[in-house]
Amino acid sequence: SCGATLADANPDTLAIAGTLDLAPGASCAIRVPVSAAAEGDYPVATGPVTSSTVPPAASAGATLRVALPLTATKAFDPALLPARGVTRLLVTITNPSALFAATGVGFSDPLPAGLRVALPPDATNGCGGSFAPAAGDTVVTLTGGTLAPGASCDLGVDLFVAPEAGGSLLNVADPVSAEGFPPGNSAEATLAVEPTLAVPALDALGLAALALALAGLGLRRTARRRRLGGG
Repeated sequence: SCGATLADANPDTLAIAGTLDLAPGASCAIRVPVSAAAEGDYPVATGPVTSSTVPPAASAGATLRVALPLTATKAFDPALLPARGVTRLLVTITNPSALFAATGVGFSDPLPAGLRVALPPDATNGCGGSFAPAAGDTVVTLTGGTLAPGASCDLGVDLFVAPEAGGSLLNVADPVSAEGFPPGNSAEATLAVEPTLAVPALDALGLAALALALAGLGLRRTARRRRLGGG
């Protein structure tokens, strides 16, 4: 937004070419995409900003951190069960960076319709920070976790399958995150819920008929026992 031309003949250096005029109290910004071949901390410094009408300004500097994003995987155990059953959600988060520890590790998993945290949750947390899902929750969240370079950690919680659930339930989490790291992947897993047999409801007439049928069955069994016993 400075109205001049960036001269980038040298891929390691950027310079402003041409005339740049700034009104009193005004400012402008220069944004340039950059890339790095390997992870690490890359300090960047400018030379003094000069002008033909004012004294030179001080140099500016900043450090760019390039790190590999965290990864997350998850699974259901068991992955096939009937409605009203309980399955365990297992999550593994990995820091693939060989240089940087990950702090502020975050993981949020909105559960699909038909799944909620069981009672009791039986939650386990090997990632540090806060992971405290409560019975009935439909979102499972980790905040403030930590991971050493190259380390992994595990989360676990029991989930209840609602009576109305059925079929294939796809569970996709939000991207895993950490302070100073690019966003990671969105872990996903699928839970298969077996269909339940539908039991027809009986009205008053149906209940009366069922009661008569059961009573008749009882009378026949009593008569048969008497015949066999000679009574």
